[in-house]
Amino acid sequence: MYKVIWLVKFQPDKPREEVLEWWRGRHAELAKVTPGMLRYVQSYWVEALDPVTQQAAGTPGAFDGHAEHWFESKEAYEAALASPEWKKTLVDGPFGFMDEGRAGGVLEETVITWDRMDDGRGSP
Repeated sequence: MYKVIWLVKFQPDKPREEVLEWWRGRHAELAKVTPGMLRYVQSYWVEALDPVTQQAAGTPGAFDGHAEHWFESKEAYEAALASPEWKKTLVDGPFGFMDEGRAGGVLEETVITWDRMDDGRGSP
């Protein structure tokens, strides 16, 4: 599995709810048809955690959310990057995301524990 994640900061001149509606709606519709993408997960940061107590400590700080994109392989990811569908999401991104407030990375994942959930996650 080849997994990339994007950390995003929302455009400051738009209300948070407007950006969330766009991200969950129009932008998600564009992104989800990317060829070769097996899973696309959006997570919206609700509160920052205090660095000492790890308790909720107010509005999100460095980022407003992140998106996970899962592919079968690096080659599938690279093919997706060349697709017209991916290019449409890139053109659409600046509506809600700040360019200077975005960071991406390739992830290596080690699952330590994963309980089965009602939605099927964790099934053998």
